[in-house]
Amino acid sequence: MMELGLSVEMVASWMPGSRVEGTAVAIRDIASPDHLQPGDLCFIGDRKYVSEIAGNTGVCLVVGSDWEVPIASGNSLIRVADPMKAMIEVCLRVERMLWPMPDPGIHASTVIAAGAYVSPAATVGPFVVIEAGASIGDGVVLDAHAYVGAHVSIGKGTRVGPNAVLGAYTEIGKNCIIGPGVVIGTPGFGYRFDAATDSHVAIPQIGRVRVEDCVEMGANCAIDRARVGESLIGRGTKIDNLVHIGHNVKIGKACILCGQVGISGSVCLGDYVVMGGQVGVGDHIRVAPKSQIGGKTGVISNIDEEGGKYFGIPAMELNVALRVASLQKRLPELFKRVNQLEQEIRNKGQE
Repeated sequence: MMELGLSVEMVASWMPGSRVEGTAVAIRDIASPDHLQPGDLCFIGDRKYVSEIAGNTGVCLVVGSDWEVPIASGNSLIRVADPMKAMIEVCLRVERMLWPMPDPGIHASTVIAAGAYVSPAATVGPFVVIEAGASIGDGVVLDAHAYVGAHVSIGKGTRVGPNAVLGAYTEIGKNCIIGPGVVIGTPGFGYRFDAATDSHVAIPQIGRVRVEDCVEMGANCAIDRARVGESLIGRGTKIDNLVHIGHNVKIGKACILCGQVGISGSVCLGDYVVMGGQVGVGDHIRVAPKSQIGGKTGVISNIDEEGGKYFGIPAMELNVALRVASLQKRLPELFKRVNQLEQEIRNKGQE
């Protein structure tokens, strides 16, 4: 349990245009509506949930400016235009309180090769390795055991989590978040079968990975370097834990890739594509901008219509996929009826 020790007035000051009503509450924690305890701060995103918290006392509720919300005895209300937007601002400040950024400096156990550059304004944690030709920008944080390969560049304000690996010639933009255990720039998965030796022979992967500004990657993602040229992650794209991105993939700006998405080599995603968990995309596929792909969908052919919604294996337009799913439930009954009809036909033929 957190002990934030915040006042209602302080929290309200973080929300532009807010208005405070009710009794002052000492805020110790932030909680969801279904787990409220005295001293909790709670953001209500929809007025329909107001009734669920009516019986709680000693809490501070953030609600819409014009909502009709009764103030129970001992409660505080903070009225704002957009409670969910306010929650982002407050949680950002709380995050900085609970996990403050470390001071700039290089830990004594760090290994830095000759020819690497590390900004004096960067923070380098224990047992980090930085190879020759690498460039670490202002405000970069390299957490413990991160590995920065030769000629890697990391832009201003980016944070690289513990045990992350940035392979040689990888380029990371500004203000990115690279989660724990992320591996960027290892060889792409490419082989050619050699009949003479009866074996798969690796095709050298001599390209690189380029990550644009403001990209975020969750824990244990893997992004392969290109066979030639580059694998590209567009500006502002957000990638969940355990996502795999193959060689020569091009991902547009502001895409969302949820957990366990797997993208094969040479795929091209347009801007603002959203993929649910465990989506799989075959190689050399193109996905149009603003497409939304439901979880566990298998994409095996190009998606050309911008802004479409898709689901199923193989991927189908959502309304078609839902009809197919509904009909699948009736297959046992349908086969039973077909068998009965076939039997009736055979019986008539024997008369």
